[in-house]
This record gives sequence, C-alpha cells and structure tokens, in this order.
Amino acid sequence: MNPLTVIKYAAMMAACSKQPWAVYMQNGKKLVANPYRGRKTDLVEICRPRNASTPAPGTAVASNTSICRPAAWEVSAMAEQKTGAAKHSANYRDRKKAEAQRLGIEKMFFNMPAGIKKAIAAEIEAHGYEQVQELWQDLALSWIAQDPEERARRLERPGAPAFYISPKLARQFEVATMTELKRNPGDEIVNP
Repeated sequence: MNPLTVIKYAAMMAACSKQPWAVYMQNGKKLVANPYRGRKTDLVEICRPRNASTPAPGTAVASNTSICRPAAWEVSAMAEQKTGAAKHSANYRDRKKAEAQRLGIEKMFFNMPAGIKKAIAAEIEAHGYEQVQELWQDLALSWIAQDPEERARRLERPGAPAFYISPKLARQFEVATMTELKRNPGDEIVNP
C-alpha cells in the first residue's frame, strides 16, 4: 500500500474520531494506522485532530481537518541520514568545488536588463561563440589587456546629448525659418 494513503487515512480518522492517530512501521516494511496511545516504537507520524490540544511547534497542516506531524525522533534521524543518491550528489558537488578551486575558477552572478541580454545573444551568434561564458571571458581578457587610460575612457558613461532643444531654442528656430522663407519664397514645403 502507498505510504501516503496510510497517512491520509490516519489524518481522516483523526479528524473523524477527534483523537490522535499514528502511523507505525510494522516488521520494517508495512505501514499501519492506529489510534495514538503514546507508543513511540516504530512511530512514523502522528496525526492530531484540529480541535485537539495545541500540537507541538513545527507541525505541518496535512488537510483542512487534521494536523499531521512526523515524530520528533524521525525528523532528526531523517536530517542526519542521507540516501545513497544524496551522498553521491554531495560528493560530486564537493569534487567539482575542489577542482574549481584548484583551477582558480570562480562563479559570478549578476543581474542584467533584458535588452543587454538580447544584445549579448546577438553578439554571441554574430561572432561564432558557442557559450556566453566564452564571450564573457574574452571580454574580461581584452579589458585587462588595455592600458589604464583606455579603460578609464571606456568607463565614462555617456552623458546628456550633445545639445538640448529647449522650448526657447525651438521658437528661435521657428522664427529664423519663417524669416528665411520670406526672403526666398517658393522654398516652402506644403503638406498635402
């Protein structure tokens, strides 16, 4: 039987009977649900009705009708115990971290606007890069290779546009244009 089915059954029975129900491991294989009488051996989970006394801290709500929580000893045992796959994954991450440290590789994370990301993607394609990492590394290396003056010049952020057309300047341009047209009639452009 599916373990989740047994736990759901215990939660439902706790809600209906208004008393705690527990899920026990039987013979190391089978899960069984019985009313909870305080027995801790082979205890997997305790399901308490909502109107029962306040459950211990850290309880998780399993449904709208009852509160289920793993036994305290089981939570600590699960935290300490790793499955074979988890151990393998942890060992793999440790090996990769050690190799990166040995090679002097460091991960960098930063946010960038979507427009820049699109422009970088276009540059990757235009210049034949396979991965964005290659482009970033080449950019960093070419940056480091420049002399300090060139780096300082490139770091200058573009300021305001070279000129700003104020309303006053626009009026002056309009007046000068009309004066020019009066001097040379026939140069007017008439909108259809």
